[in-house]
Formats: sequence, structure tokens, C-alpha cells
Amino acid sequence: MIQILKDWNNDYYQNQQDSWNNRTKIDGTDLSAIVAELGPKFASRAAQHDTEGSFVAEYFQEMRERKLFSAAIPVELGGGGASHAEMCQALRELAHYYGATALSFPCTPMFWPPCVTG
Repeated sequence: MIQILKDWNNDYYQNQQDSWNNRTKIDGTDLSAIVAELGPKFASRAAQHDTEGSFVAEYFQEMRERKLFSAAIPVELGGGGASHAEMCQALRELAHYYGATALSFPCTPMFWPPCVTG
């Protein structure tokens, strides 16, 4: 039974990784590439924010400029059309750089569109 669960888990995450490799593009840029670009910037200033107890407003501004907040909005409504699974993968990747930003990001309306649009 344990092996069956392990196999299912591995298959599930491989399918998720395959989905991640066929990413939604935002303004022609792959979602994973945007996270890979922003992540190191966020990580380089993480200790300062942790020490000061300050909010990461500039991180949210950079994510807004790269249209991460509208990534899950359907394309026909002006967004990036990313699925909920794609956004979760983006969060997992972002968390490797700075967990606090990844933790607060889903508190925004980013995750609402899949709930509203089905």
C-alpha cells in the first residue's frame, strides 16, 4: 500500500512538473522565468526585512509590474490565464527564495479567479 501511494505521489508531481514546463506566458515571458528573475532579488533583501520587521512593499510592486497579480485572471478578461496549479507551483518556487513573500502572496485576490470562474 505504501508503494502504491509513493507511485501515485511521484506520478502526480511529475504531471505537475510537466504542466509547469508548458507554462503560461505573461507578456511573452514564461511564468517560471518571472519567478526565477524576481526570486534572487527578493532573497538578497530578505534578511533586512526580517531584521527590521518591515513589510515587503517593493516586492509586491515588482510582482505587480510583472503582472503576477493578474496571472490567474482568464486571458479573455485581460489576465495571464494561469491555472490554480500553475500559480501554486509559482508559489512553491517563490518560497525557495523568500518564504514570507510566498506566504503573503496568496492572501491577495490572485487565487480568487479560479474560485469565481470555475
